[in-house]
Amino acid sequence: MKKFNGITCAALLLVSVNISAEDALPAEGALLAEGSSLAPAKVAVSSPSSAVTQELSAKLKAINTFSANFKQTLSDPSGEVLQDTHGKVSVKQPGLFYWRVAPPYEQVVVANRYNLWVYDPDLEQVTVSDRQKMDNSPAQILSGDFTSLEKQYAVSRASQKNGHSYTLNSLNAEAAAFSHLTFVFDTQGVLSAMTLTDKLEQVTDVRFSEAVVNTAIASELFNFIAPEGVDVITNE
Repeated sequence: MKKFNGITCAALLLVSVNISAEDALPAEGALLAEGSSLAPAKVAVSSPSSAVTQELSAKLKAINTFSANFKQTLSDPSGEVLQDTHGKVSVKQPGLFYWRVAPPYEQVVVANRYNLWVYDPDLEQVTVSDRQKMDNSPAQILSGDFTSLEKQYAVSRASQKNGHSYTLNSLNAEAAAFSHLTFVFDTQGVLSAMTLTDKLEQVTDVRFSEAVVNTAIASELFNFIAPEGVDVITNE
């Protein structure tokens, strides 16, 4: 399985975005629709400070907690699938993040307001980094922090058959963590998918299912404790 700086392709999306709602907030415990079409229809393009950006920001901030199963596919620029993974994700504002990839590519990525842990059971090691490693990443956005991206990306909104989408396009390709990132919301205004295109034009598509928003999640989930016998590597 390919890894980038100790993080699998399956977790790359997370550590390289934040979540919430639009027209109306999802009800407590509401289920997210499974999958969604990414084909755009009517499109409204914005500057970073425009109403479209503020609309997306409001949707992302509206979800205090989010838990779901995910299926993630990584494809090369030609569309060939490089990797399929699945697992569970949980986020909690402000800035708490948990991502577990199921075997055979098992890996756990956990972040709180101070630390980022990447645990590889097959290597029997966990890498601990500063939380700032997640800055400007999809994981950062998913866990409720959209402020750092407002000046770096232009946002466009597209209407779709099964809802609508918001795409973040980089204003500075060299400094950006990704080329563009799309959030797809269902007809109830609930996040159902995300698609990220990196600088190499590889596409990571994440579809959420059986997701629940705005229900209690214990904060202990976001404080990783290394299993006994596991090597702990600290990145300064």
